[in-house]
Amino acid sequence: MDEGLDEAAQRVLRELTGLERVQMMQFHAFGELDRIANPRDRVWLERFHSLHEGLERIVTVGYLSLLRIDRKLADLGGDFEARWVPAEALPELAFDHRRIVEGALEAVRAWSQLKFEMIFDLLPRKFTASQLHAAYEALTGRRIDFRNFHKKMHAMPFIVPLEEKQQGVSHRAGRYFRFDRKGTSGL
Repeated sequence: MDEGLDEAAQRVLRELTGLERVQMMQFHAFGELDRIANPRDRVWLERFHSLHEGLERIVTVGYLSLLRIDRKLADLGGDFEARWVPAEALPELAFDHRRIVEGALEAVRAWSQLKFEMIFDLLPRKFTASQLHAAYEALTGRRIDFRNFHKKMHAMPFIVPLEEKQQGVSHRAGRYFRFDRKGTSGL
């Protein structure tokens, strides 16, 4: 009751994952009437929030963030386990949280069509072609032939090859690349 939506979102993110100073964007409000139709979810909510008179309705304001794939989550113990999972391999989620994740993916994919350079924020400072390919497929939701992607990648002036290669890998070492944001002015 004593904090704004953005402050509450930052606090909950910090409490559940240990992540701080994360740029977050509101993407949708969820207030459908059937959000707590499952009796198990209703009982958990009433216990968690110490409600004695019952819960009538819940409205959630959805936030999303774009984070680098190497960002670590804190192990904070408690009742929740925060971990990274591929969107296509989500475990069972409470309430309508699967619908919320799907809404976030739709929003990110729509934004990526307008602002391709957002992919810069998802990768480490130096990355391999395989990492860029995986991030691009995840961001767009489309499968892309790696050989064709690799050819197009080399033609992009804002993707700069480095002389450095991966170390200590069991497969053929991939070359590292970096983004040159100056080369994206035409995007």
